[in-house]
Parts: sequence; structure tokens; C-alpha cells
Amino acid sequence: MQDSKMIMSEELEQMRLQYEALKEDIEKQKIINAEVMESIFRKNVRVLDSDRKLGVTVGIAAIPFVFAVCLLQGLDMWVAYALSAVFLVQIVWYIILYRRLGSAVTGQGDILDTALRLREFRKGYVLMNTVLWALVLGVFVVMGIEIYNAWSTPLKGLAAVGILCMMAIAGICAEVLYGRRVLKACDGIIRRLEDSPRG
Repeated sequence: MQDSKMIMSEELEQMRLQYEALKEDIEKQKIINAEVMESIFRKNVRVLDSDRKLGVTVGIAAIPFVFAVCLLQGLDMWVAYALSAVFLVQIVWYIILYRRLGSAVTGQGDILDTALRLREFRKGYVLMNTVLWALVLGVFVVMGIEIYNAWSTPLKGLAAVGILCMMAIAGICAEVLYGRRVLKACDGIIRRLEDSPRG
């Protein structure tokens, strides 16, 4: 009887030790998971911050570049004005979009408000890129007609329009890939916020 009590007591002690070890492992895993999530959160915030800076910088740099190309190539100045207007819209839209987002991604604000702001930012970002590319493609279509008519032979005109089309396709592909990265960063931050404990 005494032996069975001792065996039972030893088994209980062993179970208690296993439970403590398991509990410690779980706590360590929670800490590791929290650190990984925090690292992903910071990485996604950096993507948004880089996009803000890049969007405004590219818009500002593109305006004198467009004018210089038009002057050097002898293109009609309406092309420079039209494309510059598109880039001005981009700059203003970027500034407004990121200003509305504000410090939401610092993790200091209310979780629900921050997630809502990020969802609104995401919709605005998609709308902005759609509108900007519709404007750019509109300018490119008119430019294509002008470029085609400017060449002495139809074959040279078609070649020039083909180059313009390839530039447009390359630009759209680059924007889609980069835009997906920004949207993925938004989704990552939103998921991180939704998984955070409330309170």
C-alpha cells in the first residue's frame, strides 16, 4: 500500500515537472512568436514609409525630367504639361493619403481605429493607382497618335509607337508588382492588429 502511494506520488511529481517544462516551452514560444510578429510589423511599416517617400520623390523628380525630354526631343509641350499634371496629382494624392493614415502604423493608437484607417488607406491607394494609370495611358494613346503621324513612313511610326507601348507595359508591370508589395504590407499590419489583445 505504501509502495503504491509512493509510486503514485512520484508519478504525480513527474507529471508536475513535465507540466512545468511544457508551460515554460509554451511561454518561450509565445515570446518568440511575439518577436517574429513585431519584426514583421516593423518591416511592413518600413514598406509603407518607403512608398510614401518614393512616391513623392519620383513625382517631384519626374516633372523636370519630362520637360527636359520634351525639349531635347522636340516634342509638343502639351505632352510635358499633361504628364506633369499627372505627376502633380500623384504628389498631392500621396501626401493626402499618407497624412490621413497619420501615425496609425506606429502601434500607439487604438487598434480598431488603426485597422480602419489602414483599410481606408488601402482602398485609396488602389483608387489612386488606377486613376493615375488611366490618366497616363490616356496621355500615351494621344502621344502614340502624334508620334505615329510625326514619322515619314508608317513602318517607322509603328516602331516608335511599339516602343511607347513597351514602355507603358513595363511601367504598369513594375507598378503592379510594387503596389502588391504595399498592399501586402497593409494586410500584414491589419492582421497583426487584429491578432493583438484588445485593451
